[in-house]
Amino acid sequence: MCDTERSGGPSTPLGPIVIPMVRLLDQSQAADRRIELGLGGDPRLRTTRVDLMAEVIEVAELNDWRAHRNPAPFPDLTLIHSELGAMFILIKEQRSRVTMAEARWIEDLSSAGLTAEVWRPIDWLNHTIEDRLGVNQ
Repeated sequence: MCDTERSGGPSTPLGPIVIPMVRLLDQSQAADRRIELGLGGDPRLRTTRVDLMAEVIEVAELNDWRAHRNPAPFPDLTLIHSELGAMFILIKEQRSRVTMAEARWIEDLSSAGLTAEVWRPIDWLNHTIEDRLGVNQ
C-alpha cells in the first residue's frame, strides 16, 4: 500500500502530508480570544504585573482601602476596607500562568471563606477591578 492510499491524501518523500484539524472561530470569538490571550487589540492588555499592581494600589487607596504587598507565593496584595472587608489579590500579566504554590494559596484562602482572586489586565479593561474595589458606588 502506498503512502497516498494509507493516508488518504498526497505524499512527499518524507511521508504523507498531514493537515491538522483546527477549530474555526467566528470573528467575534476570534477577537475575544485575542484579547483573552493579550494578543493584538488594546495595548493595555500588555500591561506589566508591576504597573498593574501600582494602578490597583493607587485606585484602592483613593477608595479607602489599605493595601499591603506580600511576598511570593502568597497573593501579591492584601486589601482591607472598613466596610467592604478584605481581599487577597494575585496580580498576573495577561498571559502569565499561576504557579502551583500560588494556586494553592488562592484555594486555601477561598476555602477558609476569604476573598482571594487573580487579577489580570483584562480585568482592568472590563472594569472588574473597579467593581471589586467599589469604585463609583
